[in-house]
Amino acid sequence: MVEFTLNSAISSLSGFAPFELNHRYTPSVNPGIMPEPCAVPSVRHFIECTLQNLADVHNTIIESQVCQMHNANHHQHEGDTFVAGNLVFVSTVDLFLLKGCTHKLLPKFVGPFKILDAQPSTPTYRVELLAQL
Repeated sequence: MVEFTLNSAISSLSGFAPFELNHRYTPSVNPGIMPEPCAVPSVRHFIECTLQNLADVHNTIIESQVCQMHNANHHQHEGDTFVAGNLVFVSTVDLFLLKGCTHKLLPKFVGPFKILDAQPSTPTYRVELLAQL
């Protein structure tokens, strides 16, 4: 089961699972296996435990997604609107600050910068940035 898990895990580097690269498909974990009444007791027990584990993992994933969604929605603020003339800090995620410097050592936000034009209905803002940014 460990080998199956490793071979079906998608690599963050390549974006493919080893099964997909070697065999051109990823096999299903649960191909419709149901324990038969006449099956060997140890095989029947293994199949029942495997199916129960898959159901438990599925329920845990759904519970985690609901919890994350609740937390994400809880932290959203409806009243955060800006108007022209406000000063704001700008995230550096999409800015090219210094070449040859590690991004994790740079500040997460820069500013404050003046808002030139605000359209809060779309949330689109035009900000007066420095020429180097």
